[in-house]
Amino acid sequence: MSSGSVNIALKLDSSQYLNGKNYFVWKELVYGIIEDAGLEMTLQEQWVKAAQRGGDMEAANRKSRRVVRIILMNMTFEFANEFIGFDQAYELWQALENRFEVLSATEIKNLVIEIATMRYNGNVASMARRCDQIKKQLKDNNVSVGTVIDILSGMNNINF
Repeated sequence: MSSGSVNIALKLDSSQYLNGKNYFVWKELVYGIIEDAGLEMTLQEQWVKAAQRGGDMEAANRKSRRVVRIILMNMTFEFANEFIGFDQAYELWQALENRFEVLSATEIKNLVIEIATMRYNGNVASMARRCDQIKKQLKDNNVSVGTVIDILSGMNNINF
């Protein structure tokens, strides 16, 4: 290794792999790896189109395949199998957003509504455990206080 080179970690700890419940945090961590490698442009469709017009498609495809490998090796085996087969990094990134962001937003809204409408059931310990579970799920999804407030402020239209 030359004195000017930088060693970039391309793989997360296995506890941080995409597992279906940690998408928002995982996405930030993996994007950081891709950015540190100087390959974030491969996640943009317009970059691929520009490379096609510029005639340097072979180099663009090599970079894109490298990012696809980075993304897949930072997933659990189950999810890697589901998303294997993409040639372009931007297509894989978009498929992940389509799969997880809409689902996660709905799940987050449901969790906030659940905690906001929770009723005393005669068992304080049970309610406290459920609140702790919801808090952990929101934290694992990197949900901000602002997001929770936005959801709660829209609840005046919900009938209970």
